[in-house]
Amino acid sequence: ISLMLTERTLVSEVDGALHVKNIPEPPPPEPVTRPMELYINGELVSKWDE
Repeated sequence: ISLMLTERTLVSEVDGALHVKNIPEPPPPEPVTRPMELYINGELVSKWDE
């Protein structure tokens, strides 16, 4: 069997037959807030603005 998989697809075998099921895409990741200061051992070593 040749199958172009461009979406999430689940293929299972039941009693010798292949069954194909489309699976929804996962949600996009949540936005990440980047740190603006870097501390090492409690001491501020770097600070920046975007």
